[in-house]
Amino acid sequence: MKTSAKEISKAQQALRDSGIVNGQGEYKSVFGGYISSFGASLVQAGLLPTVIFYENKDAEAKERYKVIEALKKMLNINADQLATYLLQNKKSDDRKFISDVANGMVALKLALRMYKEKG
Repeated sequence: MKTSAKEISKAQQALRDSGIVNGQGEYKSVFGGYISSFGASLVQAGLLPTVIFYENKDAEAKERYKVIEALKKMLNINADQLATYLLQNKKSDDRKFISDVANGMVALKLALRMYKEKG
């Protein structure tokens, strides 16, 4: 599936709203890795374990949760925690939803390339 200009624009807004991209149009280089590795984790571990891993604010990677914040904005999900949303709505094994997640992450990855990486 091709990523549309509308999806890229929505991803740009999600990156800014989540705090991944700052007001000067810059992002920490670590976010490129977080977003890129999300797909591999999705394939290897599954959606729910990946989301739980990324939402863990106590982890060494203290800002990784911002990727999930951006993804929730892409998917128009207003829940505090995506993992809880997945469980309550039985979405963790829903192929259509997983496809939407993957497409949202692709849009975020492409949109991130439009900004300047800072250290």
